[in-house]
Amino acid sequence: MKRLKLAYIFDQLLPAHTAESEQLINTLSALSFCDFECTLFLPASNTDENSSFEILKEFYHISGTFKVEYIHSIFPGPRILQKAVHPALCMTLLHKKLKRFDVVYSRNIAAIISALAAGIPAMYDTY
Repeated sequence: MKRLKLAYIFDQLLPAHTAESEQLINTLSALSFCDFECTLFLPASNTDENSSFEILKEFYHISGTFKVEYIHSIFPGPRILQKAVHPALCMTLLHKKLKRFDVVYSRNIAAIISALAAGIPAMYDTY
C-alpha cells in the first residue's frame, strides 16, 4: 500500500510549551504510524537556530517520525502578520513541491484556503 504524503503547515516556532504545539507534534507522530509520510513546514527564525527533528522528538517525547522543513519568513514579527505571511510563503515558494503531497493539513485557515485554491486537497484542524 502506498504511503500517503501529508504536508503540515504550522505558523509558529518550535519547540514551545503550548497546547497547540503539543497537539500538532503528537498528531504528526501518530499519523506516521498510520502509513502517512509527514513533512512539517515551519517558519524559519531570523534570530534563533531552527530545531531539527531530533530536538523536537526529544523535547516532546514522541516515538513517531516526520520530516521538518523551514521557510524563511518574517519571524520574529507581529503575530497577525505571521499567521498570514507564513502560509502564503509556503504555498508560493513550495507550489511545485506541495503538488507532490496528497494532502495539506493545517490549523491555519489561510494555509487551507491557499491549498484549495491551488487544487491541493486540504484538512483543517479546528482543535
